[in-house]
Amino acid sequence: MPEVRSGVAEPGATSVSVNDRPDQPPSTDDDVAALRLTYERRLTERDRIRAARAFFARQLGPVPVFAGLSVGIVGAFSEKIRDEAWLWIALGVFAVMSAVSILYSRMPAYRELRAHRVRAQHMTEGQEEMAVSAWYQAESELERSVYGSGGDRARPRLWPRRNLGGDLQEQLDKERFGVFLVQGLFLLVIACLVLAR
Repeated sequence: MPEVRSGVAEPGATSVSVNDRPDQPPSTDDDVAALRLTYERRLTERDRIRAARAFFARQLGPVPVFAGLSVGIVGAFSEKIRDEAWLWIALGVFAVMSAVSILYSRMPAYRELRAHRVRAQHMTEGQEEMAVSAWYQAESELERSVYGSGGDRARPRLWPRRNLGGDLQEQLDKERFGVFLVQGLFLLVIACLVLAR
């Protein structure tokens, strides 16, 4: 057996896997590489969902602002308002749209979902003393948990309840639904303003 110092085999020796923790079997370089690829794939999927969430979340704020400006401009500068009831209805729909936007824009971020799971599993963020293969496995499972499986839900839960136990896919479904709801209410505001004239 080749001599090993600080976990590195002497030059010219055969490959040796060293694990400081005797309770875990030694891992080969191929095992670590496979775990690393799995972990990186999970990170790629996580980043894809996070980018989609950012896309929808960015729309939740500006749409009510534009609707409010529309109602304000039509109400203040239009002299041809025939039926003020439609203007009041538009104002009411705007208030509902603003409330919906606020509710759906407060979904927990990735960092909150991850921190909640780390606390629930009593993990430390660094996990410095863990073997490389065990670290990749633990982190990969953590990311899978935060990402979610998506396929086991018969119907997505779309109510804007802030749920740290949820996953990224659930939060994306909620934010996307919130954006569609806000956009529909925006069209209703515009229709009311058209009918008011």
